[in-house]
Amino acid sequence: MMPVFSFTDPYTDPTPHLLAALVAPETDVRLIAAQTIRKLPSSQAVPVLIARLQAETSDEVLAEVVETLGILRARDAVIPLLALVAHPDELVRANLAESLGWIGTRSPKVNETLLTLLTDPDEVVRCYAAESLGDTGFGAEALAALQKRGETDASPMVRVWCVYGRVGLGDEWDWDTLGEAFADGEAIVRRQAFLAVRMMVTDETAEAASTLIRAAQVNETSEDLRGEYEAFLRSVGSGERFP
Repeated sequence: MMPVFSFTDPYTDPTPHLLAALVAPETDVRLIAAQTIRKLPSSQAVPVLIARLQAETSDEVLAEVVETLGILRARDAVIPLLALVAHPDELVRANLAESLGWIGTRSPKVNETLLTLLTDPDEVVRCYAAESLGDTGFGAEALAALQKRGETDASPMVRVWCVYGRVGLGDEWDWDTLGEAFADGEAIVRRQAFLAVRMMVTDETAEAASTLIRAAQVNETSEDLRGEYEAFLRSVGSGERFP
């Protein structure tokens, strides 16, 4: 019989209870379990989560399961995850694209799946696909697809992450695209541009990146973003690790 679990008892292992909750009949219980198990990394969770990829009936829970497998860097989940490439729910597909980057498996099948997701009708899915191609993609086909998508996509956020993807594959920074994103009227676009720069910057590109951020800082209307720009510039200026 499973011992009674208490959140106030530090000696109680919550893993068996969370694994049981992942297959509970109540959707909200499964949702909370999928969100919580990622905070308690355990190899026991991965097989149960993989099984949920096929058995789960709630798109909301499935999206959380996909994200949790990515956070847990579950390499055994890669092949089952690829089967979700055409799933009708955009959050499931977005989390798939993101999780493939987190897991980090480089293979022709992963590359092909991310290239498919790069053409997804949903903007967020395309953003994550471009980002993950920069982390795990390879080959001339991936680089060409990112370049074409960066030139033609109507979304400035997708264009930003295509720059990130290309840099991850060894291409040069596209300063024009980044500059346009930092000048965009939507704060969310400017934030995505900043996140991409912060993730891409190296010792070799720190000076040019700082020049770009200083220029963006002049006209930035968001206090939060101005603060983040300033923190980045202080970090680069002091030679510390980039924030």
